Amino acid sequence: MGFFDWFRKRKTKEETEDDRKDKKLPEQEARERRENREHLIMDRCEEVLETLDRIDDSRKEYQVLTDQILDLELLEALGGYDIREIQDLAHKVIDDEKRRDEAMKKESKLTKEQFALMQKKEAEVEDSLRKLEENEDYQKAVKRDMHTLEGEKSVWQREREELLMERERYRVLPLAGLVTYVVLMALMMVISYFSRTNMTLGYLFLTFAMALIVAWLVYQMSTFQRRLKQTEKNLNYTIDLLNKTKFKYVHVTAAVDYTYEKFRINSSHELIYLWEQYQQTIRDREQYHNAKMDLEQDSFRLVKVLAEYQFRQPEIWSTDLEVLLEPEVLEEKRRQINRRREKLRSIIDYSMEVIKNSREDMARMAANAGGLEKELLGVLKAIDRICEGV
Repeated sequence: MGFFDWFRKRKTKEETEDDRKDKKLPEQEARERRENREHLIMDRCEEVLETLDRIDDSRKEYQVLTDQILDLELLEALGGYDIREIQDLAHKVIDDEKRRDEAMKKESKLTKEQFALMQKKEAEVEDSLRKLEENEDYQKAVKRDMHTLEGEKSVWQREREELLMERERYRVLPLAGLVTYVVLMALMMVISYFSRTNMTLGYLFLTFAMALIVAWLVYQMSTFQRRLKQTEKNLNYTIDLLNKTKFKYVHVTAAVDYTYEKFRINSSHELIYLWEQYQQTIRDREQYHNAKMDLEQDSFRLVKVLAEYQFRQPEIWSTDLEVLLEPEVLEEKRRQINRRREKLRSIIDYSMEVIKNSREDMARMAANAGGLEKELLGVLKAIDRICEGV
């Protein structure tokens, strides 16, 4: 409001008649009196400005409430197809809000880091998951084979040790047999010498028995040697298979660990869980987006239809849907609006009284304002013009 700018720029104004009168007084006292008058005038002008702003805001809100009252009367006057069309759209908006709110309540069970990782690796998750499951199954199978081969290795090692120990025992038997044969031959020769008995048959029998024993020992030693050779062959074959199996285990474990580190998991079951939760989160976000889009479209259609029926505040009723559907809510809304209008009317009346009092004070000041009469009279005329428009 430009007519109040004069008191903000009054630093370089020429001396007035009142200033010339004040020259008779001490210069300091005259300056203080002049500054006090200007401050008082400025305070009154600022008070008027604030009050006018409050009146303007109240009038705008009062007009909005008046438009709402007229909209409620128009809504009550509608019937048949017209009201059904509005209420059908209102029901759609309510359903859209419910779907949007339900989708919004669904919280993702993934952390932001997990979701970002799955989103980044989305194109390769399914292939990586399939390979990981295959590698984990193969890793378990290889590990079972390793345990089996370790057991077989222990069996062949134990059997080889037993064969070696038994072979050492059989190696003593030829010497013991030879000693026994010599002792028995000597004994028979002594008996034959002293008794003058022919011991040829005894010598033959003993020699034959000794030959059988030697043949048996040779056979046993040969058998032990074959068994020991076969055992060592089986042991070496088992060790060779075990080493190959360990190599396979190391290779497949490296592949599994790489996938674990890549997706920051500890098993394929965890990757399955993350993938399922990621897909569910995507579905929930799509549902929320679709519900939000439907809500915006149906709300826009409702506002458009209300505008076509000449509603003054269609945007308000697109968010206060119960008023369009329930007569009881409509009546309660009307009472709330009327109470608020009465309060605003009281604020406007009180503000006008404040302006009236301020004008009277400024009129008295104008009579004794010295060189400020013209400015104050201009302010008073501006206030009168504004009050006429209120």
